[in-house]
Amino acid sequence: MWSSKTHLEHAGEPMNLRWVKKDLNPAGRGKKHLCLIVFLEQTRHLTPPSRKAAPIQLGAIEERYLKTNVYTVRYFMQGLFWVKVEKKLDQLNLEPAYRNDIERKVSQKVARPPVDWALWGITCVPRFDP
Repeated sequence: MWSSKTHLEHAGEPMNLRWVKKDLNPAGRGKKHLCLIVFLEQTRHLTPPSRKAAPIQLGAIEERYLKTNVYTVRYFMQGLFWVKVEKKLDQLNLEPAYRNDIERKVSQKVARPPVDWALWGITCVPRFDP
């Protein structure tokens, strides 16, 4: 499993975005399917002092969808990822500036798709990068 962190700060409280790669086929049967998962975690300790706040999973996407040259599929899967991220951020009720900072940092790894990403299910014609 692979992990990386990005430091953020909200109202003086340190927070991290943690990216984790997880194999969806851990038994080793067949091809590896790596999933990229993003968590928002507080680094400030709570009481009792040995415990931390539980990380909040913002979203997950399989790596193969980020690398595909079929851009309609890539945009559709990125769109589904961003729907989950936005829904979770809505539930957290964050300040707009802090939320924008989180979205900007997440979009560095998983880009936002074009506004018409959801039309792929209607067109169903794979389109490739030029």
